[in-house]
Amino acid sequence: MKVNSEIFGYAAAFRRRGVPVFAGFPLVNSIFDFASAPRFSWFALVGQNENDIELPMPLKLEGPDALPASLRGPLMQDQVCQSVRDEATPLTWEEAISAIDHVRLEQKDDAGFWRFGPHYKPVYFAVW
Repeated sequence: MKVNSEIFGYAAAFRRRGVPVFAGFPLVNSIFDFASAPRFSWFALVGQNENDIELPMPLKLEGPDALPASLRGPLMQDQVCQSVRDEATPLTWEEAISAIDHVRLEQKDDAGFWRFGPHYKPVYFAVW
């Protein structure tokens, strides 16, 4: 499992705006496993990390290969939902779009000519 360092900057900026951020990893062995509604392993991005994080699967939650402090998990789906209820600030659609715009500016996400730019992009989920 790998989490790129850029996503931690986005996650911190979104957390400051009351938007918790999670990374989900499908528990699959091949692309064909996606056809059978795979389970996911979810992690809250709760800290800063200047380097990419790569962890072997299955995860070892203790010892030298333990999760870094910037990740909390693995979380079950109900724990993710509870975290959203506990940590999220309700936003109108206009406020959500404004938050995304501000985070992109804050992260100096220069899209240039292309609408979505050449850089790594986190995935945004809207939950209501």
